[in-house]
Amino acid sequence: MELEDTVPSSAALLPSTTADANWQVDQLNTYLTGEFKRNHLLRPQFSLRFKKATIRLLANYNFSHRRLLDQRAGNDQHITRRDQTFSTSVTLNVGKLRTFYSYTQFLPPMSQLMAVRDASDWQNVFLGNPDLKKSVQHTVGLSYNRSWTKRARWFNISLQGNLNDKAIGQERTYDATTGIYTTKPRNVDGSWNTSLNTGYGQQLGKARRLSLSTGAWGSIRRSVDFSWVAQTTGSGSSVRSKVYNYNAGAEASLTYRTQGGIHVGAKGRLDHTRQTARPVAYYRNAFTNYSYGLTLTLPLTAKLGLETDAMAYARSGYADRTMNGTDFVWNASLSFTPDRKKQWLLRAVAFDILHELKTVQRTVNDQGYTETWYNTIPSYITLHAVYRINVKPKKH
Repeated sequence: MELEDTVPSSAALLPSTTADANWQVDQLNTYLTGEFKRNHLLRPQFSLRFKKATIRLLANYNFSHRRLLDQRAGNDQHITRRDQTFSTSVTLNVGKLRTFYSYTQFLPPMSQLMAVRDASDWQNVFLGNPDLKKSVQHTVGLSYNRSWTKRARWFNISLQGNLNDKAIGQERTYDATTGIYTTKPRNVDGSWNTSLNTGYGQQLGKARRLSLSTGAWGSIRRSVDFSWVAQTTGSGSSVRSKVYNYNAGAEASLTYRTQGGIHVGAKGRLDHTRQTARPVAYYRNAFTNYSYGLTLTLPLTAKLGLETDAMAYARSGYADRTMNGTDFVWNASLSFTPDRKKQWLLRAVAFDILHELKTVQRTVNDQGYTETWYNTIPSYITLHAVYRINVKPKKH
């Protein structure tokens, strides 16, 4: 009598075996997703020149064909989207003056358009939203640039504004009875920003060995997003949070150059931000970041050169005291050219010699705090070997 290989029946598998298998494989959150994209772009351009003015019109017609196949727990989805996006920009140049306007459409990611419920993290459930719309951005700007070669002087100023419609935010709710957060993408309107930037630079003295460079800026940003607010019952939900960000700053640098190729410089930067929210979902913020330091470029020999800078980066005014403080950063590099033609360059760079930088950086975005972890070594040394190839065209 021959024995046949058989697959174990349900009677041969005890409950401990079947239950253990179900724990090992989470069928509801085990999935395979593939996405296919094909784009056809039509890009007409139009340019018209006058004696002192130029008008340029650029348009982009993007015909997008996207397919997504998602397989999970018997709830397979095959989504096909055929969308068109339109973008255009108009630029007018009159002498040193430039003005422009642009209109841009953005498609929502296919991964957010699926009607799925991702509960791989049981405390954080993520939902898709098939009703997401295209996002739209309007941008308008005005700029002026001028330079004076004989006086070694330059100046620029620019004004820009942006308006965002149907941007994608994450709406979040919390159920105190289950301890589960549920997040779903939704469109939100109302974000805009305006900014003003200006800069000035000049070389000073008869020999023009002293160089001055300055800049200043200011902006007002209105960020509309979903902000989570706790309720008295312990649960919570998202509300439309309108945060106004007022920012202003300035920077300056001064560099002196000698005949022997030595460069000595000093620079500083100051940036202040104030935030107010409606409704007041968190306390008001007002904080300042500033930095200052010295730079040095020193040719030690005809083939060996030293570059170094020492900077202090300070933060103050933050309600969280761990974000306030000053970091002193010292960097240095040595460069060596061994050959006469200077085609080879050997360089050693030491970054953060004092070991002051941290792997965790806490910043403030337009809606609140963000914390970033850098899985890197802040202090390090790198070695570089560079070979320059100069090919001159033959004369005919």
